[in-house]
Amino acid sequence: MQITDANGLVVSLAVNTAGNFYSSALLKFPVTAKVIANGMERVMVASQASGDCNTCHTQTGTSMAPGRIVLP
Repeated sequence: MQITDANGLVVSLAVNTAGNFYSSALLKFPVTAKVIANGMERVMVASQASGDCNTCHTQTGTSMAPGRIVLP
């Protein structure tokens, strides 16, 4: 997982087996995110003003999110 904040700070995060990730970095919102695996990327289209990913990435997806994120 890679997060880029409004100041251009790029933070790479490990994702655990449950799909969760954490950073203590002080990020300036809005942020963009992408999942990188096996040389492929899945990029979030819109920037986000919240770090609570599960608000939109529910089982079926809300607010135009595609639901749970899977590896690219």
